[in-house]
Amino acid sequence: MKSDFMQLKAELTAAGIGILDVCRDFYMEPIKRGSRWWVKLPCNEDKHPSLALWPDSNTFTDFSNGNYGGDMIGFISYVKGINAWQAIGVLRERYGLSTSPTDAQDRHREVAIEKEKEQALKTKRDAYRRAWNEEVEKQKRLEERIDNLLSIAEPMSDTWCRLIDYGQSVSYWLDYTCGIYGRD
Repeated sequence: MKSDFMQLKAELTAAGIGILDVCRDFYMEPIKRGSRWWVKLPCNEDKHPSLALWPDSNTFTDFSNGNYGGDMIGFISYVKGINAWQAIGVLRERYGLSTSPTDAQDRHREVAIEKEKEQALKTKRDAYRRAWNEEVEKQKRLEERIDNLLSIAEPMSDTWCRLIDYGQSVSYWLDYTCGIYGRD
């Protein structure tokens, strides 16, 4: 709930909409006196303006009603006699901002889904790398075993020739897989 209010305030600020704009668009033209802007409240039958607007902080105070005050959302609620949720809807509709408070939730969900997809892809890549590294290590151990067997095999024997052939295949596979040979 609080995030919806904060989001709307941020959207209004980003759009360059302040409390003076909101007052002009929904209520009446404020009058500047000193550093404050003032508005008469017809419901209180003010002879003199008693509702002060502060554009620097986008807040208001009604001095005729026990110093009641608030922000732009509170202002709309106060002058229109509606609750804060209705005021948010009125402001969103008037200024063409995101149509509902759930838009922010939808954006958060989209970002969360995107992060989940990225995480799943990263997990998949990591699993592939682990499997690849394991296979490379397995082939390296096989190459070492072949070298050990070659050291004890009778040179130029059928076994020795087959071990040489198999050892070269393993060596070429390692060179190619590890990027040493055959890549541009």
